[in-house]
Amino acid sequence: MVGALVAAAACGAPAARPPAANATPAPPPDAVRAYSVCFAPPSEDWTRRFSEHAVAIGGGVDLHLGAVADDGRTAYGLVRRSAADQAVAAVDLATGAVTSIAALPAGAAGIGSMAASGSWVVWQQANSAANLGDWAVRAWSRESGETLDLATSRSPDGQQAFGQAPLPVAGRGMVAWAQPQPRQASHPVATVERYDLASRRTTVLDSGRVSGPVLAGADLVWARVEADGSYALRAVDAVSLRAAPLPERVRAPGPVVYLAGSDRYLAWSTDQRELHVWRLGTREYGDYTADVRHPLQFLRLAGDFTLWYAGLPSTVLDLRTGHAFDVRGSLAGTDGLIAESEAARLSYAPLTADARIDGCG
Repeated sequence: MVGALVAAAACGAPAARPPAANATPAPPPDAVRAYSVCFAPPSEDWTRRFSEHAVAIGGGVDLHLGAVADDGRTAYGLVRRSAADQAVAAVDLATGAVTSIAALPAGAAGIGSMAASGSWVVWQQANSAANLGDWAVRAWSRESGETLDLATSRSPDGQQAFGQAPLPVAGRGMVAWAQPQPRQASHPVATVERYDLASRRTTVLDSGRVSGPVLAGADLVWARVEADGSYALRAVDAVSLRAAPLPERVRAPGPVVYLAGSDRYLAWSTDQRELHVWRLGTREYGDYTADVRHPLQFLRLAGDFTLWYAGLPSTVLDLRTGHAFDVRGSLAGTDGLIAESEAARLSYAPLTADARIDGCG
């Protein structure tokens, strides 16, 4: 090849110019891997992981698992003794001991979403089984025992919010959610709100046809529908609130139904079967296709896994292999473990370096 280039130059062909010293090299192309998700029962290894860390929940009460503390010692969720006796509670993962945090109103429908970070636990509760539009967002400090009322479905003038109840997230000293507004048009509109737990101040980050935000690394990320009907993802630094850059493939994600974020990944579903995942700080993406029996909803992330609840069952997906298994209970997790509650039993599987879902069928 060198000889051919020299000959061409000798015959009068223009010599190639060296790149300018200050030219910006082209970025490497995105690395996108596609997976058709394969579902199977938990392997013997995963069954062992959960069974080695299982406890009976104190008092024999049922627990609907909502979140796990960062330190992996405590699970949080809804305990129900009867329709008139429901409470948000903490459960010790080592002993199963139950500590009530806050009682729900009589006739409440339960907990819609929950998050735990540092000393704070945050949840959205449905205050009435007869009126699912009656909800509240609350926060509880495990250090002081203080409970805060952050949001409700009623505006100060008494109007009721129109749209999905919030899915609050917590971390980096703040709580964030999408606050539905009273009906203004045929489609719901909301404001993306961030509450600083130290200053007790709320900042509105966006408004319009927006989703609830998630924490992805250091950023708050949310989706919005633009005026032309296209979808976009926006991001700000969760502390400074300065706009944060996103790759082109993330800025223009296609339709967004559910979002999830962690210190490692940002994930979004475009419908009930298609999931897209970005490994933060890289150009690596995964596109996952599930089957019709596992509709993608209420997404969560734990380590290298996505968790979701499809009515029955709940599902754990290994993002590195595209393999998944189902469990009958409710799931929550951290970077260090995945917890499951079923009836009056609570268990967890540590996410050690060899925790993978490799087999399928």
